[in-house]
Amino acid sequence: MYDDDDLNLLFDAALEWGENLGRPLIEWTREYWPEWDGATQTTVAAYIDSVRSAIKSYIWDAYKSTDGTVQKVQIMEWIVSQYPWMTTDNAAHAYSQGMFYAWYGG
Repeated sequence: MYDDDDLNLLFDAALEWGENLGRPLIEWTREYWPEWDGATQTTVAAYIDSVRSAIKSYIWDAYKSTDGTVQKVQIMEWIVSQYPWMTTDNAAHAYSQGMFYAWYGG
C-alpha cells in the first residue's frame, strides 16, 4: 500500500511554497499514486495534513511558552519521536516553516 517514502514525498509536497502553496494534498496524492483507491488517497492526504498541523501547533505552543527561546533540538526531538517515519530533511523543513509561522504570528 504505502510506506515511509510515500509519506515523506507527500509531506515534502505539503510544505511547498510558491505556486503550490496551499494546494490540496488530495490533489498531490492523486497525482503521485493514481493506482491507489480513493479511500487510501484520502486517508494518506488527511494524515499528512494532520501531521503538518500538529507540528505547526507544537512549535507555536513551544514558542509562546518560552517567549521565543524554544530550542531547535527540542522541536526536532519531538518531531522524530512523534513521526519516526519522517526524514531528517523533512523534520528540519517542518521546523523552519513552523518557526516562520511562529515568528510572524501565523
